[in-house]
Amino acid sequence: MHKLLLTIFWFACSLKLGIPVILSTVAVKMGAGTPTIPALKAALPGIEEIDRNSMDAWEDENLVHAIKATGRKKLVMAGIVTSTCLTFGALHALSEGYEVMFIEDAVGDKSVEEHENAVRRLIQAGAVPTSTIALTAEWFRDWSSPMAQHARELYPGYLTESAKLRGLPLPAWAKENGAQ
Repeated sequence: MHKLLLTIFWFACSLKLGIPVILSTVAVKMGAGTPTIPALKAALPGIEEIDRNSMDAWEDENLVHAIKATGRKKLVMAGIVTSTCLTFGALHALSEGYEVMFIEDAVGDKSVEEHENAVRRLIQAGAVPTSTIALTAEWFRDWSSPMAQHARELYPGYLTESAKLRGLPLPAWAKENGAQ
């Protein structure tokens, strides 16, 4: 549940900061995959999903076209399963000259070992791991920046929920604002 919260937070920040978001599903139309969960879909209003058949997102012509249409060569990638959903597409994008970062704390796998092996594989191939908070802070960079307002709007709810989900004490400011 914590990783889902991180993913939703990261997508919400991306949209508010004007970062293009491309969302894909795997084999939903074939009946083999499941649709995007409602909480994530709600965080991405107006974003149409690209349903693909391949585990490697980069093998889907529509998805690659959507990425190329952004004109960006630096990608931030995520996936439900680190060792397949994230790794296959990221390795393929790297092989085509894209720079790839991935949100390590917002992806997971069937076991800690599988996740850690996939992270090592990604790093060895040249992908750069980061965290949700680090990346969003890197994007807005300065608390006096107009873009930082979006972080000020999103961080409190995220940090409060994150602490609750992880069984950590709430930050003092959250308690002062009535969080339970």
